[in-house]
Amino acid sequence: MSSIKNLYLEKKNPTHHILILLSTNFNLDKEIKLEYLENISSSVKKEIVKFSPTKMFPLLKEGDFFLSGTLPILKYILNLNPEVKKILMGKDLKNESSCEMWLNFISNNIIPIVCEINLQLEGEKPYNKELFEIAINDLIKQLSVMNEHLKFRTFITNHSIQICDFLLATLLVNIYNKILTKDLREQIPNVIRHLKYVGNLTFVTKICDKLVECNTRAEVKEYVEKKESEEQQKSKKELKKEKKMEHIKEMKEHKKEEKKEEKKEEKKEK
Repeated sequence: MSSIKNLYLEKKNPTHHILILLSTNFNLDKEIKLEYLENISSSVKKEIVKFSPTKMFPLLKEGDFFLSGTLPILKYILNLNPEVKKILMGKDLKNESSCEMWLNFISNNIIPIVCEINLQLEGEKPYNKELFEIAINDLIKQLSVMNEHLKFRTFITNHSIQICDFLLATLLVNIYNKILTKDLREQIPNVIRHLKYVGNLTFVTKICDKLVECNTRAEVKEYVEKKESEEQQKSKKELKKEKKMEHIKEMKEHKKEEKKEEKKEEKKEK
């Protein structure tokens, strides 16, 4: 029997939605315990992220094993569940490799751009108009690759829906609702067709917002710099104090060593 895994992630983060989808379906809910960061205090969150190899979320904890990053965690869970992997990545090597290829493409080429757009859009990062427009143009360029691939296909890799289809759809729901106006949608019609099919499946609607056609681009939320709490300021002061004490201790040890060396020299002279 597999040990319980704690999965720390953000409920509202589109890049984490695929992990929520996987964990809450396919009979994996008894194996994976979702810990939403929105329900965890900032001080506890800071302690948890220390265990992350990359110091980032999402983070999977299984005993004394820690794994961070959406794609590594996704692959780890699938490899631990061969039957689920067959459903979501295909039964033969060619299909699995093809699915892996598109997972990597989406992870490397689409996720970073979606993150940049969403961070500015939701006021999590200062708005930079030039960078925002570049990100949208870059996203359309990358989605054009997917659009060409989907020209004569219903799904990305097979005749049935797979994990790469779910990943693409969960990433694009918020972008579709707030950014993809008619002129942009017309540039990637096959991607939009794919999104409308996959995005309206129960697996996705349980996790993501309902798809709503965007007529005008949503306004960017104002960025408000998060002030450190008294608890955070206190922890910083304590850290400085600890570093100062360590430095003093090192200096004392260094002086002791110097005195030892001096005594040795004196003995030699005598």
